[in-house]
Amino acid sequence: MNNSLKIDFFLSKKMVLLGAGILFVLCVILAGFYYRQVTKEAQLAHSGSESPYAKIISNSSGIQNEKYPLRFFLSDGLEGKIKFLGPQELKNNTQTVIVVLGDRPLDDTTPTVDMVYRVLKGVELAEKFPKAIMIMSGGATKGHTPEAQMMGLITWARGVDPLRIILEDKSQTTRENAKNTANIVGSKNIQQIFIITEHSRIKEAVTIFQKFGKEFKNVQGVESDVTRDLIIGQMEQFLMDHDDRVVRGRLHYVKRGLEYKAFKFVVLPAE
Repeated sequence: MNNSLKIDFFLSKKMVLLGAGILFVLCVILAGFYYRQVTKEAQLAHSGSESPYAKIISNSSGIQNEKYPLRFFLSDGLEGKIKFLGPQELKNNTQTVIVVLGDRPLDDTTPTVDMVYRVLKGVELAEKFPKAIMIMSGGATKGHTPEAQMMGLITWARGVDPLRIILEDKSQTTRENAKNTANIVGSKNIQQIFIITEHSRIKEAVTIFQKFGKEFKNVQGVESDVTRDLIIGQMEQFLMDHDDRVVRGRLHYVKRGLEYKAFKFVVLPAE
């Protein structure tokens, strides 16, 4: 074998070894990403079986996850240790408050897609106004967990500091949302207040809030980006595994474009 052939053979062998080395490194990196994803899913599955609060986060995890990925998981060690801001701790110099109105969940651990979209719109505003305080407003309307608690956990899991979140967990109606929120922000000289809810309720909510104190005179209504198709799709999927009279009634009205009746639904309507 002449010198030229020896050099070519040596270089070819070197290139093959280099390519194999690069391929090995890429495989290791991809395996690491896969392991991390599997670990996250396992954490969600495990935590979801351990506590109602963990299930709330797990049941909201797939909604807009690419835009707002989960940043925290609720392990047993964190259970009960997440400290939200107390209503009495709202500072007088707070300039911006973001109020997220609740939505009756499908069950005690399944927030509606509507609720999650409202929360994520609040997260979007919280990123835009980094000193803003969020108020989650809603009492227990399906099961024992208040809507405010659900929304606070979802917000925390998407990366917002819980000390920027106040839970108003007594309200059952929009009027009570407004009254109880007014009790929190009253006399604090808040400069800017946003109210987030679903499209069909935004005008009514703003009108009701404006009746409670000067802080709400210039309140800005913000619609969540949820669509009717998303709301219908989630309820239909839920009803495949749950025989829930109330959810069936809500679905009945939403499909007919009567969202205002769905929100006030109590008894299943006649077909």
